[in-house]
Amino acid sequence: MWRGDGSEAVVGGPALRALLGLLLADPGQVVTTHTLIADLYGDRVSGDMGHALQSQISRLRRVLAPVVIDSVPAGYRLSVDVDDVDAGRFERLAEAGRRALADGLPPRAAVILADALALWRGDAFADVPDVPAVRALAHRLEERRLAASEDWLEARLRIGEHHVLIAELRELVARHPLRERLQGLLLGALGAAGEQAQALAVYAEYRRRLADEFGADPSTELEAIHLSLLRGAGPAASPEPGEIGPARVGHSGRGAGLTSFVGRAGTSTGSASCWPGTGW
Repeated sequence: MWRGDGSEAVVGGPALRALLGLLLADPGQVVTTHTLIADLYGDRVSGDMGHALQSQISRLRRVLAPVVIDSVPAGYRLSVDVDDVDAGRFERLAEAGRRALADGLPPRAAVILADALALWRGDAFADVPDVPAVRALAHRLEERRLAASEDWLEARLRIGEHHVLIAELRELVARHPLRERLQGLLLGALGAAGEQAQALAVYAEYRRRLADEFGADPSTELEAIHLSLLRGAGPAASPEPGEIGPARVGHSGRGAGLTSFVGRAGTSTGSASCWPGTGW
């Protein structure tokens, strides 16, 4: 977390980080006392947990000042806007970038999505202990991060950056071998670069993996790209965002650990130990 003057607000031990994570999971909204106690203390719940929570809230208020934690009858609320939290800002920008891509504006989409991905400083909520509600949110954000990365790659592919994208796409496909949209983007980049033979080999390997592991076939969208490559007509038009997603049988898991191409040039995905941050 960073204050308005750029200085870092250091949150103390695991309990305070867990409490802050729970409040940040739904910024500006009330998190009930019952939810906070259950997620923070689990099986250790006893009659004095309400006082223990109040003590932690007081400590966190001192750390966050001047940001306010409101006390309401049902629980507590962190008084910040969604856009003050990197997670909220990322999701807003990611959605705006996807809309620009769907509207046929790939240069604009590429800029917006680069800004969205540049907000990442490592894994989502990396410094928050294993709190169920926060873990679920972190998993959803990691999936959204991977989807935004796919949108960003597609925008750049439509601009004509296929030559520089091939290595990046190969690395992501290796990390997520059953993510079908990534397969389609790699086929498109190879086809646009005139590497039809390599594209056909990539498709054959993906089809074999699906058949061997799941007894499934590639989607009709990916089949269309394959057919265009066989005809030597170059890759089929890239599908609209969302048409090619994870393979119907599943995908390789978390979107964490994306390589350094994600975000602006010079931005490392592991440059800080805590995400999201606030901009107050």
